[in-house]
Amino acid sequence: MDLFNLFPPNAIDRDYKVGDDMVNAQFASPNIGDIQLLYVIQRDPDDRDVKTSQASLAGKAHVAWGTTEFDIMMAKHFEDWVIGGGSVGYLRDAAWLVNASWTFLDDNGENGRGDYLSLVANIDYSRTWWQKNFYGFIEYYYNGLGKNDYAQALLNPEISERLARGELFVLGQNYLSGTLQVDPHPLVNVYFTAINNIEDPSGILQPRATWDITQNIQITGGLNIYYSAKDTEFGGFTVPGMDLRGKAPDSAYLWLIYYF
Repeated sequence: MDLFNLFPPNAIDRDYKVGDDMVNAQFASPNIGDIQLLYVIQRDPDDRDVKTSQASLAGKAHVAWGTTEFDIMMAKHFEDWVIGGGSVGYLRDAAWLVNASWTFLDDNGENGRGDYLSLVANIDYSRTWWQKNFYGFIEYYYNGLGKNDYAQALLNPEISERLARGELFVLGQNYLSGTLQVDPHPLVNVYFTAINNIEDPSGILQPRATWDITQNIQITGGLNIYYSAKDTEFGGFTVPGMDLRGKAPDSAYLWLIYYF
């Protein structure tokens, strides 16, 4: 239900994020729970003027009932209305989460626009085995704007606008992902993440490791490996209007991070 400033799902470094200009108010009510109000100011990308049509206004209520927590959200996001709800709870030693939002697209009769559902559900679990810490989660994501024809999806203004704004990162509809973290040493963490379009299938594999050399110095290294055949979302497809095949490149990285 975060519409305003998201991390990409394949982002590794999440220590820093470019901020937004906003007004945020949060307070607690003994009868309702926690209330959060948010106003995000945006400029029109064409003339760089601040406009209400580019702004977002949202409110969210958070309540707890026993060990289960609930969220209800309503927003006016650019020119669309959005409502959402979510819940977090526990199943034995595992934690589960479900969030969903319904977007009422502004309909000007040009593109046959319709409303759409977004949903994410995950469950995570941590355990100590052989005196080592293990943590993992599995997650399902449904994108109601998605299409199986990825070239045509890029021509859809509802999708291209959200890709440009950084609030949508995929073109398809159904995704299954997961992460496994193992700590072979208190100063070493090893991760393996997989994000998979389950209709292609295609996806990205992200093995990586971090080593805290000292209190202030850390080394992080890993790979981004895209897999699948031609004409899939992550395997590459022909870009509309161009005789080019677009595909994200495989990559490797090694970071030396100094905290001060």
